[in-house]
Amino acid sequence: MERRLHGEYTTEELPQAYDELRDLWFITPRIYSAFTAWLKSRWRLAIGSPKVREEGWIPEFEAAFILESLWRPLESEARLTLWVRRRSDAPRVLAQLCRRAGERGFSKLHLLIESELVEKCSALKPFMKVKGRGVPSAGV
Repeated sequence: MERRLHGEYTTEELPQAYDELRDLWFITPRIYSAFTAWLKSRWRLAIGSPKVREEGWIPEFEAAFILESLWRPLESEARLTLWVRRRSDAPRVLAQLCRRAGERGFSKLHLLIESELVEKCSALKPFMKVKGRGVPSAGV
């Protein structure tokens, strides 16, 4: 299994089976299910594939991630897909992966996460710009 050092953590190969991710917290993007995010990450499209793609498992945090560039003309921007074992580790993992995105040359990283988690990411606040907020679902 491949191991690469990135700052304070190592990465290994992303689990190939969804069963290995099923019990983790799905952090981002919160626009579809964790299974859909994993399934879409396995597709390889002949046209419009991301120029930059990095994925892996961070054993120190028991976290899985996919960092990939957006399609043209937004190649300097990326999106992050993230699962973590312990929700309390999410802010630290996000900080590490934001730094990694900067090292890869991205000027923007798109995250669709819960607002509660945004508040806990104090290390990211100087670099963060909230573009919009989702509408909470109303009880019936």
